[in-house]
Amino acid sequence: MGFVIFIYCFGIRRTIIESYAPVNAWDLLIILLSDVNLIIYFVLPFLLYFYVTFLVKDFEYHILIRLGSYKKWVLMASKKILLYLALTIIVWLLVAFIMSIGLPFASEWSSGSKLFEPTAIMRQYFDLPLLALLYQIVMFVITTFIILMSVTTIYVFLQSWRWISFVVTVLYIFSFVSWKLFPEYLAKLSLSNYVVMFQTLNLWNNTLTIPLIAIVSLGLIYLAVQFKDGKQIVSFTSFQTGIVVYLFVLVLGTYFMADTRSNTVIDLFLLNFFGTSSEGYTFLSYLYYIVIFFGFLYLAQIYLASEFSELSYYKIIRYNSMFKWMGEWLRNILLMAILYLFFIFILTLTVAYFKGIEFSFRVTVVEDMKFTSLLYHFFINGFLQISIYILLSITLQIVSKSSSTNLVTIGIFIALLFPGYKYIPVGLNGYSHLIYGTSPMIVSLYLILIVLVEGVCIFYLLNKKYIFEGV
Repeated sequence: MGFVIFIYCFGIRRTIIESYAPVNAWDLLIILLSDVNLIIYFVLPFLLYFYVTFLVKDFEYHILIRLGSYKKWVLMASKKILLYLALTIIVWLLVAFIMSIGLPFASEWSSGSKLFEPTAIMRQYFDLPLLALLYQIVMFVITTFIILMSVTTIYVFLQSWRWISFVVTVLYIFSFVSWKLFPEYLAKLSLSNYVVMFQTLNLWNNTLTIPLIAIVSLGLIYLAVQFKDGKQIVSFTSFQTGIVVYLFVLVLGTYFMADTRSNTVIDLFLLNFFGTSSEGYTFLSYLYYIVIFFGFLYLAQIYLASEFSELSYYKIIRYNSMFKWMGEWLRNILLMAILYLFFIFILTLTVAYFKGIEFSFRVTVVEDMKFTSLLYHFFINGFLQISIYILLSITLQIVSKSSSTNLVTIGIFIALLFPGYKYIPVGLNGYSHLIYGTSPMIVSLYLILIVLVEGVCIFYLLNKKYIFEGV
């Protein structure tokens, strides 16, 4: 491998030297480690071939039995992947440093770095060439690690050298075809754009693409191996399945709701969570609010119905108090509400990132709007508003002693969300109220008042043993 890399890199060095471009050693190192021809034609096939050879030889059932699960075997294989990658990078760097002999090791970008595509793009994102080189190495290792881990996971399911050889061959053909033949509108599907970092930066315009893809990929690999081990993932309850489907809808909804008028991330927040008010609304913001907040409420109502259906005299005796019984599961629901708000926050940031929206905390679509006010309104008033929905659902559950009112309750909330209903504590966490002049602190005080009223009602019903009639 080292000999082939040496010959190829020597040819690149000769071309650069003969161009008389004023480059330094860092420019050459970055160019040599970012050459797509070398990676696609040699480095990637080399790693795939030797790693598949390892898979076929080392996948023995007595090793699997000793380890106890496929997950542990995949973990063992991942250590072998990292070893292969470390040796490859060491050889590659060694050859590159040999090629850079005679060139100056300046700490800054050279004037000639603007003449070559890899360094011209890299210098837009990194002040120092050393950082650009480290970024290329680390991101290449991450991308290749994900590719080989995916091959490992596929082999765990197939357990056939013929099939895995076929898969690897298809993967290699795809890497070549996607690089050479894919049109521009399919560039995001080309493997070459994820193993050569200057192309990744040019395609996505940010430095976090590979880490985010890695997180998602490793999560899918973990779920696949759990499935193979026969763990809980294969026995989802209908409630768990509902959560998965709901989260999928959330991701799609947030992605397609990303408004093109958004200049910054905070603009996207403002437009996505505009909600409704008596002064106005948009149909998409109305629909998005229903999905985000009433969808979560529906899942909370299912959890509530489960708790109430399991209520018995034995459980009452075990808790010694209805308030302790309610406090335990209500605490869980409210904690999930907080985590849910953080999830929505991170999801919106992620969508903004992939949409190429400027990662800035400036508000440009509305005048005189502070970022701190928006953040406060989203988390504090958002939590208070969700608490009102949940507490009212609990009250109706206690009074009706039936979960049949759940959809009716949500239906009423959806109707009250339409603009024109003033002083109704529904949808007050939408940004439209702030845009039209309402202070977030005034909204908080009003929501806290409603929470206290609902709390008193629930206290009265539990204290009067009203719920016992349903046990």
